[in-house]
Amino acid sequence: THFLFVPGFAIAAVHSPTLLLYVAPSALVWLYDRFLRFRRSRRVVAVDGARTHGAADSNLVLMTLSIPNFRWCPGQYVFVNVPTVSRWQWHPASLMPAPSVEVGGAHGDVGGPQFAICFKSHGAHSWTGKVAAAVASRTPPSLDVRVDGPLGHVNLDLTHYDHVVVVAGGIGITPMLSIVHDLAGRMKSGMLRSLRVVHVVWAVRQQAVLDVFLPELAQLGTDAPQVSIDVHVTDARTLAGGGQLRGRSRTTYRLLSSRPNIPNVLERAADRYSRARAGNDGRGAVAVMVCGPSSLVDVTTEAAHALRMDVHTETFLL
Repeated sequence: THFLFVPGFAIAAVHSPTLLLYVAPSALVWLYDRFLRFRRSRRVVAVDGARTHGAADSNLVLMTLSIPNFRWCPGQYVFVNVPTVSRWQWHPASLMPAPSVEVGGAHGDVGGPQFAICFKSHGAHSWTGKVAAAVASRTPPSLDVRVDGPLGHVNLDLTHYDHVVVVAGGIGITPMLSIVHDLAGRMKSGMLRSLRVVHVVWAVRQQAVLDVFLPELAQLGTDAPQVSIDVHVTDARTLAGGGQLRGRSRTTYRLLSSRPNIPNVLERAADRYSRARAGNDGRGAVAVMVCGPSSLVDVTTEAAHALRMDVHTETFLL
């Protein structure tokens, strides 16, 4: 349906030939954009790993991909196509460091040729559900995956802040993981002297999401002491179930059985760090990054603006 405008323009041009004079400039720009996207989508994509997590009705699909000479920045995303599911559907996915990328010494590889993406299934008949089924029924090398990107950028220069608060809800942790990974590596190597703390506040309900991302976050807390992590498990069944929670040291994160009080979190950050820049009226001391359900994004944005904090939001939906 996205391309129905093409025959629509053709019919309009037949009725009014002068329409082409107005449409031609924008049509040329559109065609050039389509050419670039087509060219990028033909790059060779190696599927180094692909697996599913969780129940059939709420699968997470985690893929590790690599593209020769591919470079990306933390916070960017790509559009992904799986031709065996649909040749025409492209869906956004946040770029994450590959599981093999370490904090600190391998900082330069965070935006390297190998990366990871994650999808959450929205039902067996959805595009994401069909991708989950395709991953479950095939070995990784047999999967055909196409990638267009990278796209987007973080609209804040996080190197200019004393304190970064990262707020995520559920699968919304994916775009934030690469950002935290990058900041942790640069703080560990001494490249960021002004940034003192990265505080991650993650609200999560499903066991599968917790199992996939908690080990990554816990490792970041281990490798970079400046990263503090609060994990709010909002479903008592997930907390009782254990999973990745069992047998893992909690010295690198706090596990809380409650919903996060975001205004309170930001007020504490403002009280502690804004005073350090009293000469600058407190502005610029704290940056807030948020991705998750619209209710979480709205509450976080409203609280941050009330405290005169700079905010970056991720809002695209699968």
